[in-house]
Amino acid sequence: MEESALRDAPIKIHPALRRYVKFSRMVPMIELAMVNQDGQLIVGDTLYSLRGASYSKRHLVSREEATFPLEEFDPSATMEVRLNAALAKRKASSVTELFGTQGTTGTHSGCGRSNRFDFLSNPARRHETTTMCVHDFRYPSIRVDPEDYDFTPNAPGAIVMWNTSYRTWTDRTWGEAYTRFYKYRRIGSMLKLATVSSSDLPREYPRSTEATVMTQQRRWRDVKFVCRGLRSALNHGGLVVRASIARCAGTGTWSKHTALMANVQNLPNKYGID
Repeated sequence: MEESALRDAPIKIHPALRRYVKFSRMVPMIELAMVNQDGQLIVGDTLYSLRGASYSKRHLVSREEATFPLEEFDPSATMEVRLNAALAKRKASSVTELFGTQGTTGTHSGCGRSNRFDFLSNPARRHETTTMCVHDFRYPSIRVDPEDYDFTPNAPGAIVMWNTSYRTWTDRTWGEAYTRFYKYRRIGSMLKLATVSSSDLPREYPRSTEATVMTQQRRWRDVKFVCRGLRSALNHGGLVVRASIARCAGTGTWSKHTALMANVQNLPNKYGID
């Protein structure tokens, strides 16, 4: 119906979609995320169309149309950009200087009370809130720069742990948690955070990451606990891990994070973030 109005012409309905005809005025938002016969995506009153390296949005009521570039979304890279911007703004040399024991959050052992902020990472997400903790350490051996042939001993690194609560473009509530290794690269007089790849570490260098995300009611006494869930992800030999779970209305996310690496002491082990 919405597509017919957008095109000002009748359209063919696939037999599998005949049940939607019974909605005489409106199809519910949660049911209306579908792809038509031309590969166009309809969400609510908006028609999305791919156009090479971009996509367009056309609204049913206003008929306004806008075009946007297609972008690959990587939460780890987005976190890297955000933290580097904070380092540059505050002229800090490490993430724990901003958010750790000596930072503004009064944390304990490099983390403790977490720092909460609006991630604003993905335009397809709404009401997105991220809670983050950071932990600095030193790599026994790592390639710091992409052009390095040899491994640098005792090089600075950081672990960033976070969970995010948000609504999807289909109006689903969702939660996810990440544990991610980063490294510091010196650019001029500043240390800049950068993601770590497997080739940056010696071959078969033991490490692992784990993240567990749980849904919970924010107000335990006032709201009956009617929905809960628990999802875990473990990555042996990995530098990043993601766990995700669907949430019910009124629930937030709580997470536990672990990062292990050979010859590195006092890394986060089942560290909780609320």
